[in-house]
Amino acid sequence: MPVSNPVPYYVTAAVSAVGLLATFYAHKRYQEKRRNKLPEEWVHVGHLKRLYAYPIKSCAPIVLNQAECSIMGLRDGWLRDSSHFLVLVHRNAEALVCSIVKSLRNLIAVYLTNDYKLFIPVNRPNDCYDLVPYYVTAAVSAVGLLATFYAHKRYQEKRRNKLPEEWVHVGHLKRLYAYPIKSCAPIVLNQAECSIMGLRDGWLRDRIMMVVEAPENNFVTARVYPELLKISCSIKKAILTLKHPNMQPIEVNLAEVMVTHKLIQTVVWFTPVTVYDCGQEVNDWFTKCLNHEGNNFRLVYYASQNSRPVVGMPKIFDKCRDTDAGALVDELAYNIINEASVEELNTRLKDTKVTESNFRPNFLLSGAAAYDEDNWKFVKIGENIFEVIKPCTRCTLTTIDPETGVRNKNMEPLGTLRSYRLSVDPEMLKVTGESPRLGTQMALRSGPGGIVSLNDPIYVAY
Repeated sequence: MPVSNPVPYYVTAAVSAVGLLATFYAHKRYQEKRRNKLPEEWVHVGHLKRLYAYPIKSCAPIVLNQAECSIMGLRDGWLRDSSHFLVLVHRNAEALVCSIVKSLRNLIAVYLTNDYKLFIPVNRPNDCYDLVPYYVTAAVSAVGLLATFYAHKRYQEKRRNKLPEEWVHVGHLKRLYAYPIKSCAPIVLNQAECSIMGLRDGWLRDRIMMVVEAPENNFVTARVYPELLKISCSIKKAILTLKHPNMQPIEVNLAEVMVTHKLIQTVVWFTPVTVYDCGQEVNDWFTKCLNHEGNNFRLVYYASQNSRPVVGMPKIFDKCRDTDAGALVDELAYNIINEASVEELNTRLKDTKVTESNFRPNFLLSGAAAYDEDNWKFVKIGENIFEVIKPCTRCTLTTIDPETGVRNKNMEPLGTLRSYRLSVDPEMLKVTGESPRLGTQMALRSGPGGIVSLNDPIYVAY
């Protein structure tokens, strides 16, 4: 799991910029020192016979007996070499040309004729040309850019963290589900705590465990092993009890697993995660239950107190944060489904009916209009606030009966959903493809520790 960086990125960037500028300055000083070194030996070759200055560029010279050598050339009081020049100005364009020339240098325009103006550079002390060394200018510019970048990021974060002030009541919480083992049967709850990693109630945590296939430890789901849907569980204190219609119940002490069992590595949707192996006894139980000849399975328990990092989330869902993925869930830690949308779907299905259990949500909302969830930006359940990150796109798991584990031969309701619930946004369609939408993926935005209970009012912000 990533360790939070105690030094803000803008401080790191500023220190790096100052270090680069210091190195650049030291190199330039070394170069200047070499370049400014004067010869120590000289050879006499002759004498100065004449001395010229050309006050007006391309006009006749003035012959001098002596002159001062300035950084800008010869000078003798007001006489300065190449300090004047002529510009041909058409009457109709005079203002424009004068404006352009004056914007390039600080000049005084002296009227000569209708068609000519003489431009004279304003006299300035020689030392004013380089009052501020270039490296100071570069440093100030770099700090200014970093400050601007930091201010912009803070503004973006402030906007992103701003919660709605106005809410619309749309219904109430009818059912509350947690799924301790990924792809297995849910536990129906009366209330639960909202943590940054998902619902919890003591040792019970949403999708904190999963089944992997040994020896590669690739996770498996009911999409391939539908028998998992018939495995139910209960958790009392730290004791996990597993049941299946064709198996003897088995108990696993999760506290003991965390203390005595070995850590192994696995991957959840491109994200490496560390998990505890729950032990050979329960591993044999799952291997026998899934009855897949030649394969061995393990039950594993998530080994971190932090959410796994979000990897591969498309940029179009830019509201997603790195802490939003929960433990072993496919995408995000919270999912809500609208009962009216499920009922409307059933009016379209011919030979089968579905319930919210086909879609494995955490929250079932009752009272809202069908598909109103397409317009939500935030959801408030009781006093807990969630941000809508993305629609929940559906896969073949919805076609498996959650009670029997039998797959629908017509691939329903997925086929019907594809006929009318594909993404309408062209950019989102590139990401979701042929996966239809039903339900909403959310992330907790109020502080962790709040309680949700059955019949809590549900509000939304559009």
